[in-house]
Amino acid sequence: MSTERPILFQDTMVSAILDGRKTVTRRTHPTWACCQAGDRLWVREAHALVDGPCWSGLPCVEGPDGQWAYYRTGFDRTAPRWRPSIHLPRWACRLHLEVVSVTEEQALLGGGLGQMAVAMPKVDDEEAQREGVADRAAFLDLWRRLHPDYLGPIYRVAFRRIEGVARG
Repeated sequence: MSTERPILFQDTMVSAILDGRKTVTRRTHPTWACCQAGDRLWVREAHALVDGPCWSGLPCVEGPDGQWAYYRTGFDRTAPRWRPSIHLPRWACRLHLEVVSVTEEQALLGGGLGQMAVAMPKVDDEEAQREGVADRAAFLDLWRRLHPDYLGPIYRVAFRRIEGVARG
């Protein structure tokens, strides 16, 4: 039986999923060790909840009690009061993923003169592009900013986007 769980993504990574560039993510939390092929992920992203009808031209989803959810990715960030992805309600999810594989990577210790050692994924340019960034250097820069002192295991989660999933 497959498991369903939420997963957080920043705006740039949501854009990369939407246009098909992002098919892999790396996670550090041990709960990803329990994830397996066939599990479903529902993407939490930055959003706004607004009462009333959908504004023309913006991606939105109607929810309970006449509320509408709008997604910040790719649109004017000064519009409604944007909420962090962690607060996206399940009913407002527009992106669903199916896990293809999960592997625990043997991390390299990175760092440098005056820098603390940090667990670094083994990534080449092609793998970085599957992560939704331009190249290896961009990925490693992002990794260092997100995980500045992480020394534990790294889980590579490959996924595919699935369409037509009912919102829960």
